[in-house]
Amino acid sequence: AWPPDALLAVSTRFLSEITLTEFEREVCIEMCQTFHTSTQDLSDEFFVRLGRHNYVTPTSYLELIKHVQRTAQQEEDNEFFVRLGRHNYVTPTSYLELINTFKELLSKKRTGVLMGKARYETGIEKLDYAARSVGVMQDNLIALQPKLVVAAGQVQEMMAKVEKESADVAKVNS
Repeated sequence: AWPPDALLAVSTRFLSEITLTEFEREVCIEMCQTFHTSTQDLSDEFFVRLGRHNYVTPTSYLELIKHVQRTAQQEEDNEFFVRLGRHNYVTPTSYLELINTFKELLSKKRTGVLMGKARYETGIEKLDYAARSVGVMQDNLIALQPKLVVAAGQVQEMMAKVEKESADVAKVNS
């Protein structure tokens, strides 16, 4: 098992490559150390109970976590080995894989959030443009209102004139 200062140094080095606030970095470093040491403790416990070792890879680490959750609920001590047929060994490589997996997941999540933010901002810009366009159209409509009233009056006069002429033509033809 790695000593705590080695875990701290490794996680600090690998997590320094990503953008985090100081608080987030400290919490992530502590989280990685806790994952690794607790997994080592659980592996030691499995060895004592089952007399077998347990290697931790990213896949088996997740399986181990699921198993621990199940055994806490069901109190079945040897189900992990019986069901999976594997041992759990916590190694320095698995610690590095944990940190790299965390970095990849964080990067993917950040990319997704940034893409969602960009879509949201684009939608807001389009709504703002539409609101401005509607405002311009309303202003134009208000400015045209007097002209529309005059034009409606002219249409009424024209209709009256056409109806009178139609009536005159109908009288002449009859």
